[in-house]
Amino acid sequence: MFVVSTPQFQSLLGENYLNRAGLKLIDLGAGDGATTRKMAPFFESVFATEISKPMKWILDKAGYTVLGLDEWQEQKYDVIACLNLLDRCDTPLLLLDQIKSALLPNGRVLVALSLPYAPYVESSKFKQEDNNNNNNNFNNNEITLINTHNKFLSCILLK
Repeated sequence: MFVVSTPQFQSLLGENYLNRAGLKLIDLGAGDGATTRKMAPFFESVFATEISKPMKWILDKAGYTVLGLDEWQEQKYDVIACLNLLDRCDTPLLLLDQIKSALLPNGRVLVALSLPYAPYVESSKFKQEDNNNNNNNFNNNEITLINTHNKFLSCILLK
């Protein structure tokens, strides 16, 4: 699935921001690393998380440092990419809080969500009824966007 090209990524974050030495990126839920490869040229260190063993192997072979789900937030990053992941994890609000904690001052977060927002968790340590992202009765993209902002993004910006 196409998320962002290298020129689009550069335009979103700005050349001035990306032309600094020693930048660190983490791509959360990186999959096979196709999008990670689009962002990686601007960073000295590139980290990734992924739950799929075959995808972890691909990321490792591509030269990215693959971190566990319980260890990635122990470091601080200049850029955290959370692309098409919030609707696939069982605790999106916790993940956003972890992202905020792991972001360096003046850091950037790149979030992508599929609209309409339709959560689907393949692998979870919680029972489905414990899932905190199960409000799936939006009826159009505008309402989805407003609710997604209120539910997820405001928890980062307003805390």
